[in-house]
Amino acid sequence: MFLREPKNNKDIFAVLIENGYLDGEKKENYEKIAGFRNVVVQDYVRLDPEIVFNVLQRSLPDLQAFARHIKENFLS
Repeated sequence: MFLREPKNNKDIFAVLIENGYLDGEKKENYEKIAGFRNVVVQDYVRLDPEIVFNVLQRSLPDLQAFARHIKENFLS
């Protein structure tokens, strides 16, 4: 697709927004989700399941919208 290479996993969303693949209004939400992913991967031993559940509940609409967008634009 000849897009710039993201600097990190948060930057993936910036690259997709810059190229019109995602709505820029959700950038902060996507970056927070990516940041939480880092916590889950790097500090999973100390995670509180209730916090994980709450974060996922708040993030679910954005994750679903992201998945729908990818499916409609890249997998069809």
